[in-house]
Amino acid sequence: MKVIRVGASIFVILAGLYATGCGSSTATTPNGTQNSSNAGEGKVLTVATLGDPPTLDPQSTTANITADDMQGVFQYLFSFGKDYKLVPMLASKYEVTPDGKLYTITLRQNVLFHNNQEMTSADVVASLERWLKVSPIGKADDKNYGLKITADGKYTVKIQLNKPYAELPVDLGWWYGGPAIYPASVCKESGTGPLKSFIGTGPYQFVKWVPGQYLEVKKFLKYSQIDLPTDWYAGKVTGNVDVIKYVPVPNVQTRVAGLISGQYDVAESLDAASYQQIANNPNVVPEIVKPFGYPIIVFNKAQGIMSNVKVRQAFLAALNMNDLMLAGFGDPKFFDVTASFYPKQQPQWYSTAGEGQYNQNNPQKAHQLLQEAGYKNQPIRWLVSQQYPFLYKAAQAAVPELQKAGFNVQLDVVDWATLTQKRNDPTAFDAFFTYSSFSPEPPIGAAWLSASWPGFWKDATKDELVNKLAATVDENERKKIWDQIQAYTYQQVPIISLGQFYNFEAISKRVQGFVPTYSPFFYDVTLSD
Repeated sequence: MKVIRVGASIFVILAGLYATGCGSSTATTPNGTQNSSNAGEGKVLTVATLGDPPTLDPQSTTANITADDMQGVFQYLFSFGKDYKLVPMLASKYEVTPDGKLYTITLRQNVLFHNNQEMTSADVVASLERWLKVSPIGKADDKNYGLKITADGKYTVKIQLNKPYAELPVDLGWWYGGPAIYPASVCKESGTGPLKSFIGTGPYQFVKWVPGQYLEVKKFLKYSQIDLPTDWYAGKVTGNVDVIKYVPVPNVQTRVAGLISGQYDVAESLDAASYQQIANNPNVVPEIVKPFGYPIIVFNKAQGIMSNVKVRQAFLAALNMNDLMLAGFGDPKFFDVTASFYPKQQPQWYSTAGEGQYNQNNPQKAHQLLQEAGYKNQPIRWLVSQQYPFLYKAAQAAVPELQKAGFNVQLDVVDWATLTQKRNDPTAFDAFFTYSSFSPEPPIGAAWLSASWPGFWKDATKDELVNKLAATVDENERKKIWDQIQAYTYQQVPIISLGQFYNFEAISKRVQGFVPTYSPFFYDVTLSD
């Protein structure tokens, strides 16, 4: 059996080394969540967000805002450090058999949930079993690898697979649709339905959620610190914020105005037009988050005109990515025109494979491909939402370029909720516009590779490469396989990536220690008086 070292730090058994915080007077709410007697007191950080999360259950959705808002509440067996490597969280180590089919995970001891119960293997087994049933990632893992999860004593969990899957620990550490660890009692009462209690092991505990008004979490005074250096999402928690309030503020100018006036301490997801206003204000600091994500046009491969690969290749050939990214983001400081699905900040996965097919800006070639495809001016229904202005603006810029090549493109402008609903119906669209968030590893960040994800890319060669990547441990070999996947994607054009873009957010100068990352977290920040 091989003992795995994760990231720069060696996973070691740390039983007994975790200090618990000082006690406090607590009261238990009807749903089991505890409120300490100093609720509402102390330092309060107010964060203006894009909107409400659809749910507070990160297992059940890949929506970024859910996991982001609950970063301090829920934890996972593993997490990621600043070098994007896997680091320990609720696990202390794991081992995998030489055939790659049995994982043995040793848990940290003396870790308390917010209801004061100690986390044990029973809680982890219950959480992972629920994750297999409610998460798109968990469902895919179970379908492909047949996970059998069992407890082996109070602090050990075993996961048996039907074939090797080297990416399993990464899936267990990812938060968008990831396996947050809940008490077994919460899993039992919630089943596969909505989560009924929001009890985790993180440095903050849930207090109250009033949709449309605020989500409030407060410091968990018995938080079980991990005896490792602070490393982004992992390690010791060092902040001094007592309460965090997430306030949904859909209008970007309202977020900016609230930040400048001192109403908010953090304003998320701002636009380029407000950058100079922020930069000129002496009381706030602009932050550009690199890396963050890449906009993608996703084609319907299941049926319709875009199921023809030559039409998709023509679409790619027609586009000028410089113009589209500038239209979407307004200023080159917020994007890079690159063929790579991973930014240069993540050298492990940065790739130039297939770049000859990127940013062609060649309407003549596109027209020729359309003729070869037998295209008869059929309308192409392209779903897009104005709730993500950068996507809408880029789509508007793309239309004349596509028309010049001979396409009959119709933007179907809907709200985001409608778009996410319609894209599940292969009869309802030919293309839709979204973005893929940055992720430390490809399988967890490239949902478009899945045949079950909207777009429906069923392809034997792609599946063979993805399965090969999943079964390969050596990092150099994995990079070569990823290069092949990216090159094949540019050949088959299931999606079109416009380039890499960066998020813009701003903070008050009274906030110290904030790290601008792809999933914002605040448990290591301090607030000055």
